[in-house]
Formats: sequence, structure tokens, C-alpha cells
Amino acid sequence: MPALDLLKELKAALIKEVEPEIKKMVDEQFSLKVATATLGVSEAANLLGVTEETVYCMVREKRLPHFYMGSISSRKPKIKFRLAALEQWMIDEEKRNMEI
Repeated sequence: MPALDLLKELKAALIKEVEPEIKKMVDEQFSLKVATATLGVSEAANLLGVTEETVYCMVREKRLPHFYMGSISSRKPKIKFRLAALEQWMIDEEKRNMEI
């Protein structure tokens, strides 16, 4: 068997051996990133399919889960949203609308 073919076989065997563990690690990191991901107003508006003005209105009305980033003395703190919280809010809204 030529050396190149042997190396190709070894490479394939190694990939097959480590692939499940790498997939598991990537899935765990992805889940962690999604759980902690934050969005700004424009990103939240895009996710929800509404305008930024609608998002600001919903924040003022305390209809969306959000928090503020910035110092206490900041005149204009940034409004932030957790991706996971918005996704859960959408699920809850769907359920609530189905009950009406």
C-alpha cells in the first residue's frame, strides 16, 4: 500500500474517532453563546420583524424583556435584550394569543 493511501486512511480514521467529541464541544459552546447572547435595538427589531420604533415603544410599555447597559450617571444607556429571553417571550406570546 502506498504511503499516501495509508496516510489518507489514518486521517479518515482519526476524523471518525474525534468527530463526535468535537461536535459535542461545538454544540455546548453554541448553546452557551445563544444562552448569553445579547442584542441591540436594531437586532431585536429584526428578530421580531418590527421597526426599531416599535421596539422602543414596547420597551417603554415594559412589554419586552430588556435591560440597560451603561453607568448609572449615563444620560443614554443602551437598551439590550437577551436572545434567549426574546425567543421565550415569542413562544409565550404565541401561546397567550392561542388562548384568546
